Amino acid sequence: MASPEPEAHPDEHDPGRWGHSLANLGELLIDCLEARQARSVAEVGSYAGELTEPLLDWASRRGARVIAIDPAPRPALVELSQDRPDLELIRAPSDEALGRIELPDAVVLDGDHNYYTVSEELRIIGERAVEAAFPLLLFHDVGWPWGRRDSYFDPERIPEAQRQPLLRNARLFPGNRGVADEGAQFQIAAVREGGPRNGVLTAIEEFVEARPELRLATVPAFFGFGVVWRSDATWADAVARVVEPWDRNPLVERLEANRVFHLATAASRAARLQEKEATTTSNALTWVEELRCAVGGEIFQFLPEDWVESRPQLSMDGADFFLIKSRPLIERYVELLAELRPRKVVELGVLNGGGTAFIREMAQPHRIVGIDRSPPHDDALARYIARRGLEETVEIHSNVDQADRGRLAEIVDRDFGGEPLDLVVDDCSHRYGPSRASFNELFPRLRPGGVYMIEDWSWAHGGTGGYWPDEVPLTRLVLEATLALATSPDLIADVSVQLDSVQITRGSAGADARGFDIVDLIDSRGRGLMAAVPSLP
Repeated sequence: MASPEPEAHPDEHDPGRWGHSLANLGELLIDCLEARQARSVAEVGSYAGELTEPLLDWASRRGARVIAIDPAPRPALVELSQDRPDLELIRAPSDEALGRIELPDAVVLDGDHNYYTVSEELRIIGERAVEAAFPLLLFHDVGWPWGRRDSYFDPERIPEAQRQPLLRNARLFPGNRGVADEGAQFQIAAVREGGPRNGVLTAIEEFVEARPELRLATVPAFFGFGVVWRSDATWADAVARVVEPWDRNPLVERLEANRVFHLATAASRAARLQEKEATTTSNALTWVEELRCAVGGEIFQFLPEDWVESRPQLSMDGADFFLIKSRPLIERYVELLAELRPRKVVELGVLNGGGTAFIREMAQPHRIVGIDRSPPHDDALARYIARRGLEETVEIHSNVDQADRGRLAEIVDRDFGGEPLDLVVDDCSHRYGPSRASFNELFPRLRPGGVYMIEDWSWAHGGTGGYWPDEVPLTRLVLEATLALATSPDLIADVSVQLDSVQITRGSAGADARGFDIVDLIDSRGRGLMAAVPSLP
């Protein structure tokens, strides 16, 4: 019996149409669950919930149970778990989760795509299935590129002896067993394809070869779909009837080979275009009115310098974005971005996305990641990203507290692949504690010469002194940075203070973000001076 078409379209989280989600094979996967007559399924590597949502829709019709397993679920999956009480979300690595949950009727393995992780997942399932029925196993990425080549979400979680030699931001091209000059770029990949203990499919094949009662089928579509089941199960023939027409189907195999070839070719062309853009001058800024400018075809509306006192009524008619920034601050941004030419940018505090769009238009960075406790206040940024085709360039993380150093580290490591940052802009809470936590986590991740910019540090003084009378002034962080400059100029190379912002430039000395604290850079005399500074205004 054919299953209903999944209601959540797999392209929803795949605007580049790479077909990266297993949801693209949802009809076939659901048919396998139907053939198994599954009443429980665990999905390892649920990520943003692209497959989880159609699984829930199927489960609601069949009275089945769905468990989503991911150590770092994206906000969309977290929201889905909050909206759907029938979903159990387990925030844990797969080995921990699979070792403690009740073994379900079916397990989807689509987590960390490397030999060691998949082998461990299968070992745990195999050992636990001695006392329970062996589940139907469904796999993703058994084809190119991860079928015969390891990828690592977090290499430190893999024992060093079990890791392949790896490369960050590696470019891969179908047919090239090494690393290519051009091709699709991946955050972390083994430097070679093939060989022992390398790749998802290699791990599956070794597991199946050691167990004669198991059968493996592979469907060469959308990066490869694998199915493993016991051939003596009562439902084995039903599963076989579903997958046999697709198993190693030569026609589908040729279609997939053609597809990934063109994906890698398109990625090469996009990279060449991006490099060309990087060698050209940034978009020019044109002031169309006193408080309105145009950059790259986008119109930005700003505030007057005395906006706190005057509370102006400004019209957004004809403007694409509104920024709570003054013209002098914007002019400093123009100067900074032209000089720094940042390629990797983190923005703390997104609001409606105006700052994100402005930095992108002015600097053309390769990657800009925005972080905020709340989603953007309107859909202006989402429309801008879609209109400009920036889905691979701009990433927004909502529901993130800037004081959460662990979450910041997780986001930056994941989105930038461990590469150093060029620019961090903090226009977020403007409070000392959270701002200091963000600085301590992100400043060490800047490259030498990179800049950490903090806006609105002076709110406790002058005309804005009425704000947050019981809060520690953000001024304290500026003083700490200045004292660190005096004692540790090899790490704090420069501190440039203006009324509305401070720019702190990273020196060339090494620094480990883990446990970093700016106070540790200050000598005893400086600490004594800070101790004499009242914490409250």
